[in-house]
Amino acid sequence: GRAAAASARSGAAGAEEPGESRRPSERGGRGDPRGRGDGGMQQAIALRELLAKPEVQAMLNQQQKAGIETRYAPLFKLLNLSTDQAEKLTTLLAERGTTRQDIFAAAQEQGINPRTSPEAFRKLLTDAQNEINGGIKSVIGESGFAQLQNFEQTMPQRALVGELQQRLSYTATPLTAAQSEQLVQILARNSPPRPANAEAPPAGPPPPMVFPGGRGIPFDGPGGGPPPGVAALPGVIESAVRIGAAPVTPAAVVEAQVVLSQPQVVALQQMQQIQQAQQQLQQVFRETL
Repeated sequence: GRAAAASARSGAAGAEEPGESRRPSERGGRGDPRGRGDGGMQQAIALRELLAKPEVQAMLNQQQKAGIETRYAPLFKLLNLSTDQAEKLTTLLAERGTTRQDIFAAAQEQGINPRTSPEAFRKLLTDAQNEINGGIKSVIGESGFAQLQNFEQTMPQRALVGELQQRLSYTATPLTAAQSEQLVQILARNSPPRPANAEAPPAGPPPPMVFPGGRGIPFDGPGGGPPPGVAALPGVIESAVRIGAAPVTPAAVVEAQVVLSQPQVVALQQMQQIQQAQQQLQQVFRETL
């Protein structure tokens, strides 16, 4: 939201004077022939004003804390936190989640441009992160902080194990809490190494596959929409890539046999096969579309 607002402010400087006419190709800014630029700028300004309202900020903060409590519930249980500790940690994690946006705003107030003064901006960001991390350590200690880091680094694996838990929940061999945690660590240990310049993957399931073109499909059918039978493809792909938060490697399956029963191993292998089919499906669509 703040990025959109900043974009709106920069766009406002180039807005046309009242009464000034422009060629159709110039309407909307950036050569958009559809005339959507002004509307987008107005939406950005309206969004900025909306987010500045205390009541909206309070509701957003409430939603953010609720999400943190859900995602980090296993960690809270593992750390055996008191109600007061859990509340303080939730608040700090919520603050940490908005640190970058807050630092952008602070940098703007201090006249620091992240592009022209990256070191100054990086120092602001590092100082803010260190302050919040210090607050977290004061609540859960150094050992707890190390467990927090491990928990966050294994978010993709936890998402996959959570799905396996659901698949086995109605069977005669559901995953126990101990098995789930052991499997998370096994998947993390056997995860393929990322390139040195690759960014860390986001927690949770991966985003849906994106096709060339504006609507996920590189061509339009009658009436401007995708052709019949093709309109549902993005939804199919999106649902198909749900099992992809962390790869199930052959080495992970072998090691998992130490802690899982045979039916549980079979269920894990089925997820591995689904992942492989997903990769093949994605490749087919990339080559075709």
